[in-house]
Amino acid sequence: MAQHTTITLPGNEWQLLTNADVAEALFQNQTNFNVLVQATSGNTAPTGREGSIQFGPNEGEKIILADRFPGVAGANRLWAIGNGPVVISHQ
Repeated sequence: MAQHTTITLPGNEWQLLTNADVAEALFQNQTNFNVLVQATSGNTAPTGREGSIQFGPNEGEKIILADRFPGVAGANRLWAIGNGPVVISHQ
């Protein structure tokens, strides 16, 4: 299901950003703090921060999950941990 929205990250827990299986997504950190992004295969949240990608304030990019997370077999969901608003857009 396509999505284009702003999600407010709750702080010290992983927040699912994608509402369906995706191969790529546009992400932007709109906070004044660093945000970590991680991919998983399925709806299970990451169990740690290892292997996550850090985005500084106002940084963002089009994330192709297979390219940015090649070690995550079948990566199809995107998660973030931080505090404040982020933008996510995907088909």
